[in-house]
Amino acid sequence: LLSRASDGGGAAERSADKWVLVTGASGFLGGFLLEVLLARAARQGWTTIAVLGRRPPAIITAAADSNTTSAASTASSATPRDDPPSPGPGAPPGGVCSLRFFAADLSLPDLGLAPEAQAALKGAPVAAVVHAAAAVDFARPYATLKATNVRAAEALAQLVSPRTPPLSP
Repeated sequence: LLSRASDGGGAAERSADKWVLVTGASGFLGGFLLEVLLARAARQGWTTIAVLGRRPPAIITAAADSNTTSAASTASSATPRDDPPSPGPGAPPGGVCSLRFFAADLSLPDLGLAPEAQAALKGAPVAAVVHAAAAVDFARPYATLKATNVRAAEALAQLVSPRTPPLSP
């Protein structure tokens, strides 16, 4: 989990919006992480969870299939809790957090994002990044996995911190 520190009045602080960017949400671990993030969104004051991936995670496709307007309500009903989360300061109205999917391929340059998606994410008030995507294949050499496992983390950091100089390879 990467969390953006105060940047002295940057976009994340000028806006009431707080985004969390998630990778790997269609995988085993990432799917569980996404459910937990959605359940805690109101308490944390997150307004949007942006998911990057090759395919939408099950929670998004289930919401679309049932014509549900709020994937957050689908997530909270799918996550058993004894006590519902209470909204924290800066919580979105009604405690609803939107869920946005961006088609991406982390093994490609610029994370395989379309130019419109790159622009939307660069301008977004991303408060935290949860990078749960990884290529795991013990039969393949490290060099073939490096683009997804290392360069993608560098590209994510660059995406949410555009004023940062490029990371060296």
